[in-house]
Amino acid sequence: MTGLRRLSLSSGVLDEPSQREFAFVGTIRVLQEWGEEQSERHANWTELFFDIVYVAILGRLGDDLRDADSSMAPVHYILLFCPLFFAWQLLTGFYTRFEASDGLQFSLDSLTFIFLCGAGMNTVDGLGHNLTGYAVCCSGTYVALSITYFRLLWSERTFGLGCRMAASVFLTAVLFAIAAAMTTPTAKQTAYVAAVGITFLSAIIMPRLVPPKARIPVHVDHMNERFGCFMMVFLGEAAVDIVASAPEHVTWDNFVSALFGVLFLITVKLLYFDIEPMVEERHALRTSALRGQLWWISHMILFAGIGVAGSAMELVASTSRDNARSLWLLCGSNALIHLALAVIQEAHQPLSVWGNFTNVSVGIRIVTAALCAVTPLVITPSLQYANVATIGTMLLFAVMNAGLDALFTHGWLREKHNETKRALEEQRKILSRRRNSLIPAGKLLSRELGRHVTLNPNIPESLKASLLQVDEGSINKDDDELTSPAPPMIRAGRRGGHFHPFTLPNANGP
Repeated sequence: MTGLRRLSLSSGVLDEPSQREFAFVGTIRVLQEWGEEQSERHANWTELFFDIVYVAILGRLGDDLRDADSSMAPVHYILLFCPLFFAWQLLTGFYTRFEASDGLQFSLDSLTFIFLCGAGMNTVDGLGHNLTGYAVCCSGTYVALSITYFRLLWSERTFGLGCRMAASVFLTAVLFAIAAAMTTPTAKQTAYVAAVGITFLSAIIMPRLVPPKARIPVHVDHMNERFGCFMMVFLGEAAVDIVASAPEHVTWDNFVSALFGVLFLITVKLLYFDIEPMVEERHALRTSALRGQLWWISHMILFAGIGVAGSAMELVASTSRDNARSLWLLCGSNALIHLALAVIQEAHQPLSVWGNFTNVSVGIRIVTAALCAVTPLVITPSLQYANVATIGTMLLFAVMNAGLDALFTHGWLREKHNETKRALEEQRKILSRRRNSLIPAGKLLSRELGRHVTLNPNIPESLKASLLQVDEGSINKDDDELTSPAPPMIRAGRRGGHFHPFTLPNANGP
């Protein structure tokens, strides 16, 4: 890598290597180490294309949910969605730690995308007739991802992480292959559900088994941006579902239902991006392993809830015939959305002055989730225009949630939050100036020591030579090397010994 350039698309969102010595098998570079100040990073082209692949997959998943008549359709949606989310998480976790731009990595990424597209083709009746094809494509996806992590074994720095992650991902691929190889439908479905459950447990447990010295931090801003991009993919797909629900002859209740649905998505977008802390040190990924795990698990629930809500709103908005199943889907998915938003907000560590207000905001979200869950008991399909009333009620709950959240947590305390952020930045600047002021003094002391060693007749010439050689080496050290902090003590969680790949050290070290 001989140079970097920044590609700006309206907001400068992409960083890509521009001058490369292309090789089919190159080296994988660690992007940051513990204790280093993390530079600004953004999603690259590969990650953005990865998100676009999921647009097509989510559309197929939504088709299967809308066409199914079974009451277990939402459960089937979640079971089919989980392996896809874990695959996205694994590749995102890789690119937030490492840089690999050789031909082999390009081939592995392309193979991952191909198998994901194959899985998307088999999502319709994915737990029935097409389960074999879906499990085979999931297995191929995880094989490609396991090879991606297997490449880390060639470096001593990344061996510990790569060994355990590659073994975990390959085990997942084997489990899906076993599910595909089963002969009877019941055995195939049982093996598939077991594979999904083991994959979930592996995602939680395996990273904790990585030795402290082998752990590599993730980039909090980059990871936060990637989850935000994935959130926009789900919101966009839900908007597509609503717009596509319009019949050939649009009636007033079709139009009002679609309008309420779009306004609901806008409100959810505001609620999600509003709960992210303005002070980076308070992010869940910087506090503890438990909070980091709650953060990404609640995102999985949030994404699944938005996907189901988009399909439910299409069912509600596309017909004037009130359907009990579509109403329950819409209200249940909204309850999941508000509950996930509450957990995400609780995962972030609030400032001391924000503690009570954050608890009030989380409590509001939980109450909103409960109200959404019981709405179908009040607005029944027997009521006239129950579809418009239900989706309007969901919009009302979301707007009330946003309004109360702004009243309790983002009114008079926002200035206090900004003051805290400015104080933390000022502390960093003071520490940096103090550290840099010690460098000239250290060099002057080194020169004076060398002069006294040279003039002292009691020191043997052989010892003088060795002392002066050490002194000369210390004088010629680069400033960056002198100012680099010593590796901090490993602290991967409040109880010690706990670690998650999405947990970054706080100001006191990892």
